[in-house]
Amino acid sequence: RRVHGIINKVIMDFNLKHNAEGSKPELGHAYSGNTPFARPIDWSSINFPPLLRLVHFSLEELQGNTKKFSIKLYATFLIIFGVHCANLLSAIIQVGSGFASKNNIGYAILNFFVFLPMAGYTFYLGYVAVSIKFNGENIITRYRVYQAILCVFWLVFSFVPAGCFDGFMRIPKLVDQKSSAANFCVFLCVIESLGYLASCFLSVFCICRISKVSEEPDPPKDPRERPQFSYSCLLYTSPSPRDRG
Repeated sequence: RRVHGIINKVIMDFNLKHNAEGSKPELGHAYSGNTPFARPIDWSSINFPPLLRLVHFSLEELQGNTKKFSIKLYATFLIIFGVHCANLLSAIIQVGSGFASKNNIGYAILNFFVFLPMAGYTFYLGYVAVSIKFNGENIITRYRVYQAILCVFWLVFSFVPAGCFDGFMRIPKLVDQKSSAANFCVFLCVIESLGYLASCFLSVFCICRISKVSEEPDPPKDPRERPQFSYSCLLYTSPSPRDRG
């Protein structure tokens, strides 16, 4: 709901800006196929995340630097998703082998509902900013602040063994267990820590580059098509249960 509110406000500000300039707004910086011409993004197509279908997200509508940068934004989220999957698996193995408290499994599951939504929300703010190419609601500033906060978390989790988070500093404790299960947990621990660091470094790159990418000029419009525009299609609403199904 928070994402819907921000996008709606950005769209309204975008329309007001172009109406004041006397121009017809073409929301977004999207492409179709391999043609070098701009197409409006269909924000009414609710398709992400899979199964839940809460917002619109499509890399196929983008091209050039906008698409490349959006892939990096998406990667920061996918890496964290993979890291938490590895963390949950590690917690299950450690608890089953008697290396850790049973509470670690609950904490690992809880992290899915805390840090994954945070990472997804932040990545999507960046995606909207570079796709619309309009900094309404200070969306770029929001992205930078939220992503910087997450970077601090990722950096800490990559080293410090806090609760179910392993970190590099848990490796010596696992090695002392001298078992095949412990060795596999060491492997998962390395995957987790490197994943957090990779997402952290990639996020820093995105924080530094997002303004430049969002300020790039739009591509030319396709002269073979008639201009088609409807203000109603820009109203971004939450999908109904029937639409999600």
